Amino acid sequence: HSYNSFIVKLNIQLTGELLVERDVKIEWDLESTPLEIKTNSVLGSDDQVYVDFYSAEEKYAGGVALYFTSTPQYELGYCTSGTDFPVNLPSTADKVWRITLTSRVVIHCNEVEVLNKLLSESTCSDSKWRTIWNRDVTKIWFDSNDTASDYYGTQLQLPEEDTSE
Repeated sequence: HSYNSFIVKLNIQLTGELLVERDVKIEWDLESTPLEIKTNSVLGSDDQVYVDFYSAEEKYAGGVALYFTSTPQYELGYCTSGTDFPVNLPSTADKVWRITLTSRVVIHCNEVEVLNKLLSESTCSDSKWRTIWNRDVTKIWFDSNDTASDYYGTQLQLPEEDTSE
């Protein structure tokens, strides 16, 4: 177990980019290290990013879903159901999403802030939100329903624009 997390940490330090594995818990301290996810799904494809968060005690600690519907939406576990983003997303298919968690969920897409949501009674519809989202996140889990996430890590780079003729 500790050997695997050592390898994961080593890979992140070397490349910053790791291939997404689904249905496995991955060591990740979300409070100290924002999670970046690379996708190349187009809007209207109905692809989705589906990443859940877990505490050291293996308890569910929130999660984020991103829906590549014709009008893109996000969902926060035990807080919101599918909701339109408050701003337009960058139009390019290649996207790097950065999820930052404090008392807010902040999502950047290609360095543009597309969501900054305070987690509170007035913004979360589920009464369990406080218990769930106040747990310290030590693991992430890409669900098998996740069809969009290609890579995850830190400081991910977008592909270079191809300017060759």
